[in-house]
Amino acid sequence: MSLGSKVLVATDLSEPADEAIRQAHERASAEGGELIVCHVVPNLMRNNPLFPQSNTGDVNGVLESEQRALKAVELRVVALTGRALSDFRVVIDNGSPAAGIVHSADEAHATLVVVSSSGATGLDRLLLGSVASRVVRYAHCAVLVARPHEKTGKILAATDFSDPASAAVTAAVEEARRRHARLTLLHSLELLPSPAVGWGAPFGATWVVPPPELVEQVRGSARETLQGMLSRLGESGDVLVPEGEPVTAVLDAARTLPADLIVLATRGRTGISRMVLGSVAERIIAVAPCSVLAVRHG
Repeated sequence: MSLGSKVLVATDLSEPADEAIRQAHERASAEGGELIVCHVVPNLMRNNPLFPQSNTGDVNGVLESEQRALKAVELRVVALTGRALSDFRVVIDNGSPAAGIVHSADEAHATLVVVSSSGATGLDRLLLGSVASRVVRYAHCAVLVARPHEKTGKILAATDFSDPASAAVTAAVEEARRRHARLTLLHSLELLPSPAVGWGAPFGATWVVPPPELVEQVRGSARETLQGMLSRLGESGDVLVPEGEPVTAVLDAARTLPADLIVLATRGRTGISRMVLGSVAERIIAVAPCSVLAVRHG
């Protein structure tokens, strides 16, 4: 089943979320998939065991908010996509936004979740929105963190040659074919520890610097591995093997290409591992200059 078979997009009716709706619509339309739009109404009901009757007004308020939200979401989607009301469905939940989105995606058996890169207010506009961050961590499927960007026809996929990263490379190849885009695979050479100091450096020892011939040998091996991955998947493309810390390497390459999309892996499938988003992935998603597709292994 392709990523676009059942696309669930989350909206808080903010302008950043409009971009998520547009990209979800394009994805579902391109693959003939279903578009599901999710909105979570904050549930401010008080937990009052001594006077439960006082919650009646809160319950009615939530129901009214959900009905208003349904109409607002329908109007927003129609205006942004031109779809008829019968061409998409809206799911309204209440409670925690991140939990509601993940729950809705699970219930709908979504193949892709699309979220905006920032929230409506506060610090969420400066960094990766807290809702988006939690969705990427907990969702059972791939998550597209949508940002507005110029279409350049270039996709960048990062790999550390692990099993989870191989799933991201496969997804990147599929994206390149679907978009008729040029794919670049990147593996960063992080040859030195961080901080890169030799034994006894605090006591006056010199920094450890690998000899140039070793660096070139490792770089050549990495290039061959990347080319082999492309060949096995039947795709042509470019390979990059820069030196340095992975986050910086990926972001620099994305800006230089410039890339339409960055594809990378998140780790883990269930349980505790499902809650841990790799620090490299999280940092890239937070400040990437374009949309990011986070692919879950397994």
